Amino acid sequence: MIWQTENQRSGWITVQASKLLAVDLPRIFAILNDPASWPVEQPERLVRSEVNRVLGYSFANGSRVELHVEPVKPGLQRLTSRSSNECSKISWYTAAPTPTCSGV
Repeated sequence: MIWQTENQRSGWITVQASKLLAVDLPRIFAILNDPASWPVEQPERLVRSEVNRVLGYSFANGSRVELHVEPVKPGLQRLTSRSSNECSKISWYTAAPTPTCSGV
């Protein structure tokens, strides 16, 4: 998995992760489109949807996540997650490099 972090002027941080998954496109998109099955906080609402391409969700704390699915070849997809949250609330990004929490 490839991780990138970026501090925002607002004091929030954006974390982007990308991973290749050996799965058919409709299957991964169906899982991503079913947040009730996720083992994390449930989003408040769907804010962006492009079938078999992009899903965007917002959460009660004001954070957002966009999930992009890019076909690489049949049966292989690149999933990219881009999430923005307050720096003090990023404890669930345990596999990401530890960001420096500071406003610019």
